[in-house]
Amino acid sequence: MDVCYIATPTEKVKINRIGLLLKGHSNNPYVSDKEKTLRAEWQELKARATREKDVKTIDAAAEKRSEQVSEMEKSEPKILRDLRAGLIRHCAVSQLLDPWYMNSNTHGTGAANINDQQSKVEKGHAHHLHITIREPGII
Repeated sequence: MDVCYIATPTEKVKINRIGLLLKGHSNNPYVSDKEKTLRAEWQELKARATREKDVKTIDAAAEKRSEQVSEMEKSEPKILRDLRAGLIRHCAVSQLLDPWYMNSNTHGTGAANINDQQSKVEKGHAHHLHITIREPGII
């Protein structure tokens, strides 16, 4: 099931992080310019760390990633975070893919991955929440 909007009586959220990969100022309220800058810096450090295998660069890349994720989480609507937390506990929900996080196995032991909008699957979920439900009573 794909969800593009979620709402409470006082809040409506369009689930969308399009713009993360676009150059220039972000016009999306869920992607800050600071996050875009931190993401670019992290990717540069990560590439350099991969090439050089330098411990300081690897640590710097990890620190930059942490900063970027922290900035990303600031823009995530609480209503979506709460919905995801509720869905992940439901036994019939087996997968949650959204513009912030990708969790292909909600019953597994690993944490959800950040949606970096790099793979085809990640890019395909940059603008909605995908919920996979395994319920024999539903066709």
